[in-house]
Amino acid sequence: MSKIKKLFNNKYMPFVLLICALFVLHFFMRFFADDVTFLGMKQSLFSLIRSRYMGWSSRFVIESFIYFLVRTNMWVWKILDIFIYTMGVFIVLKLINKKDDVRFNYLGCLLFLIYPFADMSSAGWIATTTNYLWCFGLGMLSFLPLVNKEKNEKTNKFIYVVSILALVYATNQEQSCAIILGINILYLINTYFIKKEKINKYNLICVIISILSFIFIMTCPGNSVRLNKEIGRWLPQFKNANIIQKLYFGIVPTMRIFLDNKLVLILFSGLLLIGVFVYAKYNFSKIIAIFNFLLVVSLTMFRDIIVKSCAGFVGVFESFESDKLFQITHITELAALFITIIIFASLIYMVFVIFKDKLLPAFILLAGIASRVIMGFSPTIFASRSRTTIFMYMTIIVCMLFVLFKLFKDKKIKGNQSAVLIGILLLFVMINYINSVILSTFGNL
Repeated sequence: MSKIKKLFNNKYMPFVLLICALFVLHFFMRFFADDVTFLGMKQSLFSLIRSRYMGWSSRFVIESFIYFLVRTNMWVWKILDIFIYTMGVFIVLKLINKKDDVRFNYLGCLLFLIYPFADMSSAGWIATTTNYLWCFGLGMLSFLPLVNKEKNEKTNKFIYVVSILALVYATNQEQSCAIILGINILYLINTYFIKKEKINKYNLICVIISILSFIFIMTCPGNSVRLNKEIGRWLPQFKNANIIQKLYFGIVPTMRIFLDNKLVLILFSGLLLIGVFVYAKYNFSKIIAIFNFLLVVSLTMFRDIIVKSCAGFVGVFESFESDKLFQITHITELAALFITIIIFASLIYMVFVIFKDKLLPAFILLAGIASRVIMGFSPTIFASRSRTTIFMYMTIIVCMLFVLFKLFKDKKIKGNQSAVLIGILLLFVMINYINSVILSTFGNL
């Protein structure tokens, strides 16, 4: 019995169990959609990269991996996919859980299972994960030397080399590049201008590589060609959209995704409500937290009741799903925009209130929201479906972990309260995980 207890008290055991859970998710996944398309491409890799660069995409690093992965046994991708996601989770927890509390590692691994993995099948498992989930995992790996610095740990040369290679991969995707560039610039500003420390050389290299990747993306001729083709194929009205209408496309449909996947938004809003009641000094903040939670619960759990009792709300919910150009004279569209802004702004505000002088959690959440909102400037905002929300999901999970770690570290939750909170978290995560297993297994049969 003592050996079993010792085994489960090992700080790496939560990650082993996470790998097992991910293995179950991956077991029945198969080739389809863009995976099959890439498999059918008969050109050499060099020829493919050249034609894609000139006529379709700047993601030559990512697509090189897809080219080889679809030509191998699918278990090669499955093992890599499991490893890269677990690695990303490990580095996030390494940053937050600085003392390697094994209990918090279990909690962290559990929460990362709340992500709806079936979203990664929308364009084919290999094609989608390499463009999105791998950019999360490898993006986190690119931050490892900076995480080690914050923990006063040394980083060997091998880790520096691997982290830079991971950075090159992760910045080959537009959303990921913008997030990584933004975080590295903020870290640079915080180090040099606020803390008055020497500029971290690795941080500076990351900024330079990210800027070069951003320039490469913006100047790639294939991206312009693809933009025009995608407008005609997916969203013809996009060419007439102004900046306000594009922002609307990025903001309101994002709320639809989180209203459909009810549990994540409810859990996040509820956890922030607890945090605000524990740490807020003013009743104003508590009123905002209560209002936000009630609004989220109403829109998710009681949607049908609201629609039946008030016919005017039918148009509001339809606006969340509409791909029509926003018109300021349409009351239902204005209401949908107003509701979405209120919810997102409240979430950011509550994170600020809980952490006060510690700006990192709020900046992370803001970056996640921005990564999805910016998709409103792409005509594939609706064609891409919910896969482009992955970075927002990840930042929400990271913020939840920051809040939980603070509550437990400050001993604000004790005894039965802790058991109840963990029980609720476990229930929410298991519902989402089981749904992911079902959709991953049968969703594309």
